[in-house]
Amino acid sequence: MKISDKNNDNLRLLSQILTPAGFNKIISKGDKVLIDNKIRRCLDEYKGLSYKDIIKYIYSVVEKKYRTEYIYKNQLLNKLLLKKSNSGQLIALNEFNIANSVADFILLNGSACLYEIKTEYDGFDKLDKQISDYQKFADIIHVVTSPKYSNKLLDKYSGSPIGIIELKNKTLNTLKIGIENKNHLDHEIIFKTLHKNEYLGIVKYYYGEIPKVPNTQIFKNSLSIIKKIDIDVFQKAVVNVLKQRTLKCPEILKSKVVPKELKYICFALNLSSKDYITLFQFLNNKI
Repeated sequence: MKISDKNNDNLRLLSQILTPAGFNKIISKGDKVLIDNKIRRCLDEYKGLSYKDIIKYIYSVVEKKYRTEYIYKNQLLNKLLLKKSNSGQLIALNEFNIANSVADFILLNGSACLYEIKTEYDGFDKLDKQISDYQKFADIIHVVTSPKYSNKLLDKYSGSPIGIIELKNKTLNTLKIGIENKNHLDHEIIFKTLHKNEYLGIVKYYYGEIPKVPNTQIFKNSLSIIKKIDIDVFQKAVVNVLKQRTLKCPEILKSKVVPKELKYICFALNLSSKDYITLFQFLNNKI
């Protein structure tokens, strides 16, 4: 098997196969039109091979020649979560809304450690605003980047608590360790990351009851009450609450039956055991 023409257009098209949205169509609807079209357009000598073999090949090529955000996320998940989480105490969040930004990846243990990805194809025009938003929620922040930008980021964040991690070849190298910084934590920003049942649970825990107000006033009233809690205490309580957003089948995700190339997709989609069966059947089929 090989790529028909090793240009960036074909690499870009192949990289688009590795997305949660594409696999969600396959698992929920049995729709593999998109992946089939891209394979036929971009690859030669694939007939008779399983989708699993083809996807492994596509991942290896994209990982070497066209590293998209997916490659970074998959590396972070495999190296920082799945290899270190044996007790179930370490939980991750992805594509998590904080103020006006969306955090790529957050690890929750006793603290919130956030990872913002900047690939060699990304710009830095939004980075300052993103970091400003993230500091209102997270204890520790790292920017994960390519060798192309590592020195630039080391200069930019010299003397700051922001950490820098470089993805070089297949290894995540910590170039600058992120330092805990709670100086910018913000009650309202943290509060707005919670679901209604989550913030009401915190209110009840600290004050013994849920506010007896009309539903239209619950949000505003609860926020007002929560602002009376020490910010460090409140942030830690929120981390503990968010850790309850657990995966449906964590043991399957950690197991070797899930190809390492697809770990992040399975994590992002939070697959059920039935979904995994559908996925495995698809992967074993031949094109």
